[in-house]
Amino acid sequence: MYEGLAKAFSNEIQTLSGGKLQCIPYSRALLDFFEARGKPAQPLVARAVVFRNQNHIDWFDLLKLIPGIPNRLFKEATQSPNANGMIRLQIPQIDTSSQKSFKLPYRIIGFPHGTAELGSYHVDGTWNGHIVVCVDETLIDLTIGQLNDSRLSIDFTPPWVTIETDPGFLSGRNGLVGVQDGMLVIYWAYPDERTYEDSNSWGTNPEFLSQLKYFGSQFAETLQSLSDRELEAKELELP
Repeated sequence: MYEGLAKAFSNEIQTLSGGKLQCIPYSRALLDFFEARGKPAQPLVARAVVFRNQNHIDWFDLLKLIPGIPNRLFKEATQSPNANGMIRLQIPQIDTSSQKSFKLPYRIIGFPHGTAELGSYHVDGTWNGHIVVCVDETLIDLTIGQLNDSRLSIDFTPPWVTIETDPGFLSGRNGLVGVQDGMLVIYWAYPDERTYEDSNSWGTNPEFLSQLKYFGSQFAETLQSLSDRELEAKELELP
């Protein structure tokens, strides 16, 4: 859902931002867009782990074969002190009683490294986290492309994802899994965390916030003739 809107919105705001992907202003502008349309939407801190495209692994088969594997992979990856890493996974072979070992390179987004705590800030005042927008039980992440790295075969082109959510994820009880272009994406929500509200891009720079609100409202005006169903479509033709 909302693939067409994510594509159109991302293209427009990337032009405004000079192509730089920043989760807080992108999400703030998208929330302003939905507000201008009178559509309930919420910001959500949702950190993620992305595993590279694996030609020899069918992620859907793996998820069926090993119950609970997304939570296990997420926990193991995020306990690492590094943004990039590799997990060695033993996968049972269906036609034999043996197991085969696979290396799963990954990148994580929204987690600080070293001694920093979740929700903390860099010395320049930027926020150590990742934020998305949830609307109609759909997660819209406009900046997952920050993880793109040709060395790890991680390539979100375009640099956004939309994934249908569930109550367990939204409450922070379990992960949310998606597969895009052969990459496995695992999100985890932190519904009670609101540390981003103190960042310059969210609540402490009125002039910048005014610019984002203007962008969101102008984009809403551009699409005012389109229904919610049309916004949810995979392809969206701008008026």
